[in-house]
Amino acid sequence: MDRDHYSRRMIDFARVARNDGDQLYSVLPELIADNRELMELGYLVPIAQPTANIVMGAIHYLLLKGVDSPVQEYYGTLTDTPRPPDDELRSHLLEFCRENREDLEDLCKTKRVQTNEVRRSIFLLPSLTYLHERIGPFQLIELGTSAGLLLNFDQYSYDYSHRDTILGSGPLVLQSEVRGTPPPLPGSWPQVIRRVGVDINPLYCHSDDDKLWLLALVWPGNLPRFNRLREALEICTSSQLELVKDDGFTNITGLLEQYSYDVPTVLYHSFAINQIHREARDKFYNDLRTYATTSGKTIYEIRNGWHPDDSIDIELRVHSPQSSETTKLADVHHHGEWISWVAP
Repeated sequence: MDRDHYSRRMIDFARVARNDGDQLYSVLPELIADNRELMELGYLVPIAQPTANIVMGAIHYLLLKGVDSPVQEYYGTLTDTPRPPDDELRSHLLEFCRENREDLEDLCKTKRVQTNEVRRSIFLLPSLTYLHERIGPFQLIELGTSAGLLLNFDQYSYDYSHRDTILGSGPLVLQSEVRGTPPPLPGSWPQVIRRVGVDINPLYCHSDDDKLWLLALVWPGNLPRFNRLREALEICTSSQLELVKDDGFTNITGLLEQYSYDVPTVLYHSFAINQIHREARDKFYNDLRTYATTSGKTIYEIRNGWHPDDSIDIELRVHSPQSSETTKLADVHHHGEWISWVAP
């Protein structure tokens, strides 16, 4: 990949941030793209990883860790009154990156983008409710789990706009707008026999470093999301999640054989499949169909992600020994801000 491509990634990121209303990230990536010395950090990011997310995350990580710099004055996650981007930001940023060059280089080389948006539980809960009504208790395996926060969906409370009361009694309340038909919600939580999170590089809630990296990936202009994540990580420290270091998409057959039980298996993944190449996606689905045929078992897959036309939804895909069928469950906002249920 040529170096101009890395710079364009930075500029594109700034454009997206501008559209999203993040003042700091509307400017910071462009300052980096415009400076050869700073862009050297971007060239260190592995090609499969989003350049700007890693570089922005690395800077944010060191600031959250306590590295003192005037740059922290611009971060809403580090001060109650963040300083708007100004003419001094460039020189402060350059000084910060020079003083912390070795640490920044190491982070850019080794870290991965593994955002764990807990508010996606907003549409996972009705999807699991819909499925539980049809198949009963199940085991839940999440692919690309990051820290496994979505596996704790029943540890949170839910405030759907069409309801007068909050569902659940957890300390973290997730709010969402319901558009159109209300989604199915449980009278009691779906019965999950076993929860397994699978990731190439699982992150652990008990690790201060892992928690800090997850928080660093949140944009500084989105303080509500930052605070939600911090609360979810705190809840996670008291849960007993089974996290497995593996590539669940390339080794799906091995995982299904390892976790073969008498209860139905539900696979869940949220945007992770959008990060793998088409050939790998095709192989994943071919392996799923082959496993269902040879084992005689039906595998239930809840898929959340982008489509080629940029639409986002959540689907139920049922892979039986005879065939594979897809049911669209809902159109959703990628961070759970709203849900529009469409399944019968």
